[in-house]
Formats: sequence, C-alpha cells, structure tokens
Amino acid sequence: MFAQQRIDCTGLLVLGIGLSSAMSGCAGPGPQSGADQVQQSVCPIVKVVCFFEPTPRQFKSFDPEGDPNPEGFACTLYLVSRETGKGVHVNGTLHVHMYRLDPTPNRGVERTLACDWSQPLNKLPRSKRPSMMGWGYAPRFHWGAADVLGSQVEIFVVYESPEGHRVRSVTHSFKIPSRKL
Repeated sequence: MFAQQRIDCTGLLVLGIGLSSAMSGCAGPGPQSGADQVQQSVCPIVKVVCFFEPTPRQFKSFDPEGDPNPEGFACTLYLVSRETGKGVHVNGTLHVHMYRLDPTPNRGVERTLACDWSQPLNKLPRSKRPSMMGWGYAPRFHWGAADVLGSQVEIFVVYESPEGHRVRSVTHSFKIPSRKL
C-alpha cells in the first residue's frame, strides 16, 4: 500500500512538472538523453505579444509600381522575458503562419495554410527606445502570391530560441480587404 501511494505521488509530481512546462509557454526541442537534460537551458521568453493597427491599416502594399492592393501586413511584436515581464531583444528565429479560412457546405470552416515565413530576429526592424511594454520589433510580412484577397485569415507567430524552444502567440483573425486600401 505504501508503494502504491508513492507511485501516485510520483505521478502527480511528473504531472505537475509537465503542466508547469506547458503553462510557461516554452516547449523544448524534443527528446534528449539524460546527460543533455541536465544541461538544458530555460527558455528566456514566456510570451509572444502582437499588436496590429485597426483594419485596414495593418495591411500593406509592397508593389513597387504603386498598386495599392494589400500584399502583406505589419505589426508591433514583443517577446516577453521570463526575467523582466517586458519585451526584450533576443537571438532566435521568428516564424509567422497564415491560414485562409474557407466555409464548407456543412457550415464548417476549412483551414488552408496560405503562407508561412521564417526570419532571424536580428534581421527584423527593432525599437530604438523601450515602450511601456519593453523592447519591441516592427516586422512587415509579404504574403506574395498567396490567394487571400477578400478572405478571412488566421495569423499566429512563433518565437524559436537558438536552443530550439518555441513560444507561440495567440491566434489573430482578420478579414483581408478584397482590393485597394
């Protein structure tokens, strides 16, 4: 009986550690050997926060000929530090995923990956001064030939640390203008 209680407590401890890791926002890079687990670093970022201007101003035209049709979007992005609770500039990669939402005949929605980007953080425009939220980034994302004009889309951002830890933003939903902003 004592052994059974000990197993149950160990199970709760493992469950607690798993929930704590999941709630922190960091997902490790995957299975590792026992020696690697001891040296595993803690993800410095706990949250990815994106701010978008009101529609349609967050959508941008990247056309050099001046065609005003939307071809991408811009946002203000903060990678919130575990240590300070504010945005910080860090090394790593930013991944942005955009899904087009299409209605189905049975009143459902089909999600189709329309575009995804990956960019090293050191290549993105950064804030020159901290705001109340801390240090931020001002990325602009071009969706190229993706067929999204007039569509409902979902966008989310993932920060990936150099060690492979990933932290995902909340999902943002927008209606893309059909043409000319």
